[in-house]
Amino acid sequence: MSLISELKRRKVLKIAAAYVVAAWVVIQVADLAFPGLSIPDAAIRYVWIAAALGLPIAVAFSWQFDIS
Repeated sequence: MSLISELKRRKVLKIAAAYVVAAWVVIQVADLAFPGLSIPDAAIRYVWIAAALGLPIAVAFSWQFDIS
């Protein structure tokens, strides 16, 4: 069984795509809301870092628990 077919069977690609979309929405909301809430501009960097670090975790959980 190839790796791609195993990823599709475990729905890892769908979870990764959903995570990317959700992270993009969170980043966009943070980019709009932070200046209005007087949150420093450097805080948006932490949102980006959290989104980037969360992707491998979401993929690992998706692989491990075979979310359906």
